[in-house]
Amino acid sequence: MKIQKSGYYDITNNEELIEIEDNIHVTLFDEGENIKKIIVGKGVSLFFLGYSFLPSFDKHIFIGQEGSEVKVKILNFSKNINCNIQIFGDMQASYSSFSLDIYSLLAGEGRLDINAFAKIDKKREKSKISLLQKNIFLHDSASFSGVPRLCVESLDVEAHHACQIEKINKEKIFYLRSRGIPKRKAFCMIIEAYIENIFAHLKEKNSEKYEEIFREIMKHLDFNS
Repeated sequence: MKIQKSGYYDITNNEELIEIEDNIHVTLFDEGENIKKIIVGKGVSLFFLGYSFLPSFDKHIFIGQEGSEVKVKILNFSKNINCNIQIFGDMQASYSSFSLDIYSLLAGEGRLDINAFAKIDKKREKSKISLLQKNIFLHDSASFSGVPRLCVESLDVEAHHACQIEKINKEKIFYLRSRGIPKRKAFCMIIEAYIENIFAHLKEKNSEKYEEIFREIMKHLDFNS
């Protein structure tokens, strides 16, 4: 698939190779299990949003032209299943930026394995790259493995990574309940705020898909009953 015009595209059911032509602004959404390779052209502004509730999620993003800005946000929800996420970012351009943020909600006995890897090629300059993994455990029986990895082969670049692991904030739950809000409703409000923080751009571009994802997560967490 070749993308030649600015706009929003749902690539869930598209073929493996996605090519984005030069000097356009694109938002991509993908919730498919199939492997995707995304090639970013020169001067492209790309916002890639992914949602995974399936056993695997495998995406490769290649930046080979100057002046591009790529932002990737992935939300994974795992409840009582093993999920494997692989995201590879290959920066072979100067004067470009790439940020990869992977967020996870882990419930029940869900297990998540993440392989997030980003690379800046040799002889690149003034480029930026960042990786963030943030995992929220909804139950103590869930588990997670994976560390964000960077391979930096140039000196005149910025690169950083981080991994955060946390539980639902009990103080927030207590505060909401002190205002007369039932426990399940309080949990729902906190998770909704978490999802909206990740997918604010999706909510703007495709509010129906955003609401569909939110309802699906709430259904599996039994907060609607």
